[in-house]
Amino acid sequence: MNNIISESEMKFIGYYRLDIRGTKFVWNNRLFIKIYKNAERFIRSLFESGLIDELTDKNLFVKTWISDLHFENCDLVLEQDYYPLSLGLEYWSNSMIVDAALTFAKAAEICIQYGFSIVDTHKNNILYVNNKFMICDIGVFDVEMNYGKYTPVIRNIKSNFSYPLLAGKKDLLGDETTFKVTCLDEEHRMRCAYPNVPYKIVKMILKYNGVCRETCKRNESEIISNNNFVKNVIVKLISIYTTKVYLNNKEHAKEKTIHELEKLSKNLNQYDLDNIDSTWSNYHKKMDINIPSERFIKIMNKIKDLNVIDSIELGGNSGFFSRLLLKNGAVKSAVVTDYDRGAIDKAFKETKKRNDNIITYRVDFNNISNETSQKLKSDILICLAMTHHLILAQGVDIDCMMETMRALTRKYIVVEFMPLGLWGGGELPEIPEWYTLDWFIQHFNKKFDMIEYFETEPNRIAIFGKVKE
Repeated sequence: MNNIISESEMKFIGYYRLDIRGTKFVWNNRLFIKIYKNAERFIRSLFESGLIDELTDKNLFVKTWISDLHFENCDLVLEQDYYPLSLGLEYWSNSMIVDAALTFAKAAEICIQYGFSIVDTHKNNILYVNNKFMICDIGVFDVEMNYGKYTPVIRNIKSNFSYPLLAGKKDLLGDETTFKVTCLDEEHRMRCAYPNVPYKIVKMILKYNGVCRETCKRNESEIISNNNFVKNVIVKLISIYTTKVYLNNKEHAKEKTIHELEKLSKNLNQYDLDNIDSTWSNYHKKMDINIPSERFIKIMNKIKDLNVIDSIELGGNSGFFSRLLLKNGAVKSAVVTDYDRGAIDKAFKETKKRNDNIITYRVDFNNISNETSQKLKSDILICLAMTHHLILAQGVDIDCMMETMRALTRKYIVVEFMPLGLWGGGELPEIPEWYTLDWFIQHFNKKFDMIEYFETEPNRIAIFGKVKE
């Protein structure tokens, strides 16, 4: 039976009118793409060719199929697996960004074999799901590119992913100047994408993009991004100034493009962080998951008693404790977060190698938005050996800290209090008079009902609580 729904029932996603292929929307917690009339034939050809099936089978593209929904003046609606909880590039480690770039490169090679191309490798067009990256936007595909001029997919991958990778690596090496230039700055990305294009032309492109976005925000029916005259002028200007690869033989051009994609994939390895130590990257290095400490066993057994499904760990380093919980059946899935680039990079690599049911994100505790909290929220929040750094080293207000923690858990929390403060062995540091267990519990009780607390080892007290009703 054909289903017809009205626009009033839809929840549109992002700059939904900017896509030249269709409009994305959520209906009944399902994700759909309403394909524009002028794109129907092309989108059907993607499915009929077998390209979408191959990309889906190889986990390079989110599962997408033709729906039975219909609209006025629209005969083609797609449905796609919906992953509303995925976080974007700003939460990824270097290895994660490399994997995202490689996903686009692999998909681009397959597209060439089917006579199609990938033209838009934007960070918002790919999702991190279940320890892998998958392209999620049907608008990334285009007809077979003109290989005799330039290969936009290579240029786009470099501009969208190489610079964020460089910024992350430079940050660990202490080059603050490089890191201060945000990897999400559109002007810088455009300069990377078109290195030989005069700045005046780059500014024209930026202005054009800005007008498109403002138009979409106002929900105007006239879509500037479909203004062929403006687009053709910009494309012409780019083609004039962009370095061109003139190849007479089309098949040779395809081979050249595939070779360049393979070369690009190898070059991405230069951003590996294995040989760069960060502050906390080796914190779990000597721990053996088969011989966990008594401290971890005590906390794990208590978590088992709570019968939770999933967990989120703050300051999880390389994910050792969350991995221990999964191995022993204390949780079924886990999210591991840390702000340390090297540590969370190791967590991602280890998780990928073991195929654990763990999601890793680089998260700054002091900058967690409400939207991010909702996406990360789990049955239990785990925060071990971290609060003393927040309170004593960073000066975080304890009530603000508890508020953030409350936003990240549905049911329970386990947090460690360090009575000796920042002591790490040797001489005791100076500890403020107010910094006591009673003081900590008093503020803890504002957001959580105490279940119990117990000492796990010197300078570590585990406190379990339940979210206040």
